[in-house]
Amino acid sequence: MLLSAFTRVDEVVDHGLCTGCGSCMAACPQDAIAMKETASGLLSPVINPASCNDCRLCAKVCPGDHFEQGMIAEGTDPFTGPVRDCYLVQHRRRDVLTAAQSGGAVTGLLLHLLERGRIDRALVTVMPEDGSLRPYSLLTNDPETIRKSSRSKYCPVPLNARLSEIDSAERIAVVGLPCHLHGVAHLCRHVPHWRRENLLLIGLVCDRILSFRAMDYLVHRAGLRRQNVRSLRFRSKQRSGWPGDVRIVTREGKSHFLPAGERIACKDLFTPQRCRLCFDKMNVLSDITCGDPHGLSKDVKGKSAVLARTSEGQSAVQSAIGAGVFAGRSISADDLLAGQKIENKRREYAAYAALWSARGHAAPGAPIAANRRQSVPTPIERHVCKKRLFDFPKLVADDSTFRRSFGFIRWNRRMNLLNRLDRLFLSKVVS
Repeated sequence: MLLSAFTRVDEVVDHGLCTGCGSCMAACPQDAIAMKETASGLLSPVINPASCNDCRLCAKVCPGDHFEQGMIAEGTDPFTGPVRDCYLVQHRRRDVLTAAQSGGAVTGLLLHLLERGRIDRALVTVMPEDGSLRPYSLLTNDPETIRKSSRSKYCPVPLNARLSEIDSAERIAVVGLPCHLHGVAHLCRHVPHWRRENLLLIGLVCDRILSFRAMDYLVHRAGLRRQNVRSLRFRSKQRSGWPGDVRIVTREGKSHFLPAGERIACKDLFTPQRCRLCFDKMNVLSDITCGDPHGLSKDVKGKSAVLARTSEGQSAVQSAIGAGVFAGRSISADDLLAGQKIENKRREYAAYAALWSARGHAAPGAPIAANRRQSVPTPIERHVCKKRLFDFPKLVADDSTFRRSFGFIRWNRRMNLLNRLDRLFLSKVVS
């Protein structure tokens, strides 16, 4: 799809395609849009009809329903994106590394770029410790705030709404998910105020976010009451190192930990529908993509896989390495992408997109039509995908079924095992 098929962003919401990124808020010249939390624990734009002048700009910049032509160069694999260099890095400072989710790549890059005067501010996201369990984004040049923004938040964040606060001449580093950076690309195309050359886009590898209700579930699993919780970290290295446990801190300051398996087990139940319909795990529009070192390192201190996609991104990473911010080495793109299981992503995307379209839903535009490497899902995989796409979201959206939905986590575990056995069997038959 080249342009949005809709005239206003509320139509995108009605068709189930909103990502909650906040791009529409940033673009609206009338300040007529606000982001509201839904009953299912997601974020959705609400338009004030008294202020809206029907300019259609909110739909033009929305990444939820369309992905404009030319944002990925012809011939580039949309599941992997352009690649210049790949690195495996670890921040040299113990305090930064300990606080980081993996190897401290994003924090280290931002602090280095600020110190060298290559950026004026950074757009980051912070998880507060006030009991709200609702992350917020802000523009900052404060090193301490940047350090506090470390670790992924795994829940809805209207990051792009903050872009309305930047001056057109400022050099800004934006740290975001693929949907955020798709929105940034649309904003730069349709609103002269934002200049792509002034933005350094640092993208996080993203398999999906979780609804806010996932945190309610994890608090329940820890045997705690929601009102007694001060903060929650989806991945903390404090107890057992990388890849990290869920850490929940009460208002009295006591830490409770859940093993990583608890977080992983509930992911499918709390994944938004729109995340299932996203092709872009690897954040292909970024200048630099950062993620976990799956298949590359098991160092419990944590390391980061870093992929430089553009000349600007390559220069930033090489500058930080050259300045001694990181200990690291070059790695192959094939090894990095294999660790991120991109072939699984191709297969799952094909299954979810087909199921969505078969129900008569408007499918989000994506640059996939010419891609011939989509794998065929197995029968079990199609059955599981159908359940996850259409049934799970209904269960967690309703208070009356929310607790009952926990039983589906056990079902989902069994289906994952069956699917792995199914694919193993098929691979042996083919070979």
